[in-house]
Amino acid sequence: MNIKICATALTALLITGCAETTLTDQRLASEAAGVLGVSPASLTVTERRSEFGSGTYYSVRASNGRRYNCVITGGGPLAFGLTNPPDCAPNGQPIRQRRPF
Repeated sequence: MNIKICATALTALLITGCAETTLTDQRLASEAAGVLGVSPASLTVTERRSEFGSGTYYSVRASNGRRYNCVITGGGPLAFGLTNPPDCAPNGQPIRQRRPF
C-alpha cells in the first residue's frame, strides 16, 4: 500500500514538473506569435503560472508596447509535449477559451 502512495506522489511530481520544462518562455512566445500574427522575436513573456489540469497562463509584451494575456493547454508528458494553440486577448479583456467539445 505504501508503494502505491509513493508511486502516485512521484507520478504527480513528474507530471507537474515536465509541463514547466517543455513549455519554455521561447515556446510560449512562439505559440502566441502565431495566434497574434506577429514575429516571435517581437514578444517577451513577462509572467507565467501553470495550473495542473487547466493550462499555463502567461502574459506577453510586444515590441510596440501592447500587452496580451494568454492561456495554453497541453505540453505535459501525458500530451507528449503537444499543445493546443493558445487563446490570447489584449490586456484587460477576458480570454475566450476555445473548448474541445
